[in-house]
Amino acid sequence: MQVHRIDDTMDHIKSCVTGFNAGHSSFNFLSSRRDLVVHSFDVGGHRYVSPMMSFLRRKFPGRLKVQLGDSRLTVPRHLHAGRSLSCDLILVDGGHGFDVALSDVRNLARVASQPHNVIVVDDVNMRQVRTAWKLAQKSGDIQQIFTCRFGTKGRAFAVGIVGHPHNNTPCCKSRTGKDSTRLSCSLYVCLSIAAVFAVALIKIVWLQPV
Repeated sequence: MQVHRIDDTMDHIKSCVTGFNAGHSSFNFLSSRRDLVVHSFDVGGHRYVSPMMSFLRRKFPGRLKVQLGDSRLTVPRHLHAGRSLSCDLILVDGGHGFDVALSDVRNLARVASQPHNVIVVDDVNMRQVRTAWKLAQKSGDIQQIFTCRFGTKGRAFAVGIVGHPHNNTPCCKSRTGKDSTRLSCSLYVCLSIAAVFAVALIKIVWLQPV
């Protein structure tokens, strides 16, 4: 849903993701529009990472770039190597430790596109991820729009922006903003993201090579 929210004002969207895992989020982004490119960083600890990475590269040639290794090292190394990277959509869904989560948020916030960007941090129901997210807000790295809790196990993700709220689309304002559409917009985003991820999972299973 966030991809289509930016769709009206931007061309050639770049999505930056920590935590490729089985490729569900990357598939969701790549299938949303044909000019979107995903830059993903994953530790590569699961045996299914490599085959799913190869599968998505075949399905979306030239649009998926994956760096394997500890994101605390690979993201800064990628930037220090002088490689151009500007992220319109940022998803932090990698390691759940405090250091990893905070490093991912801060490193990717440095390359967030301006004036429009969206940053999503998954699993903020976990204490260390939530603490990292709150510290990033406190230090001014990001500004939270809202959090969304879903499912029977209390999973939650947070949505924010890097920069000032007036630079972004007015669908959802910050928590201190007086916008009568804030609740309905937040609910719509929560339901939309849940539905999209469900559809993406079905497509992954259906398209997976035998």
